[in-house]
Amino acid sequence: MAFSFETQSDKGKFWNVIGLAAVIVALGAGTYLLFFTEEPLVDVIVPPELESISKLSDAEIEEGVLTENPVYQQLGSKVNDIEPGEAGRDNPFAPF
Repeated sequence: MAFSFETQSDKGKFWNVIGLAAVIVALGAGTYLLFFTEEPLVDVIVPPELESISKLSDAEIEEGVLTENPVYQQLGSKVNDIEPGEAGRDNPFAPF
């Protein structure tokens, strides 16, 4: 029985180094973007006037305005009641 060992060419080592460098750069860029940059979308998602929870808790909604709305009155339940079925077999490990 003979063993054959082939040495890796310099071209293969070059691509391994390039691939490793690309992975390191991608991980570094991802870490920087995730932890060290500002979050620009926060101002777009949450308007400045609603930044505080206390301002939201002070908001008052009149119930009559909502319940007297004809569109609200047309809403109905689209979910059917669930009927309980069989719970399963007495012994789940018994053969069929």
